[in-house]
Amino acid sequence: MKKRPLLVFLAFVILTSGCSQKEEVSAINSAEIVGKWQVKSMKISLKANVNGKIETANQSRNGTTAEILDVKSNGTISDPSDIFGTGTYSWKYAIKGNELALGETGDIGYFTLTLNGSAMTWHMNLEQTNRCIKDTGGFSSILNVDVDDVRGKILENDFTIEFVKK
Repeated sequence: MKKRPLLVFLAFVILTSGCSQKEEVSAINSAEIVGKWQVKSMKISLKANVNGKIETANQSRNGTTAEILDVKSNGTISDPSDIFGTGTYSWKYAIKGNELALGETGDIGYFTLTLNGSAMTWHMNLEQTNRCIKDTGGFSSILNVDVDDVRGKILENDFTIEFVKK
């Protein structure tokens, strides 16, 4: 009989020890990101099922002084240096909470947006990647791929771009 309360207590401790309160994320006002931002670094770590074989891609690079985005208060971003290499030099954007939606209807990328003083980070995780593919037919302007080639095949994605304010 004494074992049961101990087992219940241990189960409670085990179940609650992994739980923590959700971290409060404050909404970002679009006025906070207006200005010129230089790419500090870009990193992608991707795992996909390619023809039945698991393939990984890990790439990172530092930004250059020429890679500047101009985030404007009218809801557009000017990208004269073509940081994604897609030939797209202007983007529409919207912010909801701390999520950045970048692109046009039918071709939108979702990023978690973080601001810390003069630093800004865009991060796209697997859930956001899948939403890009499902909700908008793929964010081909950024991912630079045909959506039909990747639908249901991306297993992991961690895509991060860090910026510094100019």
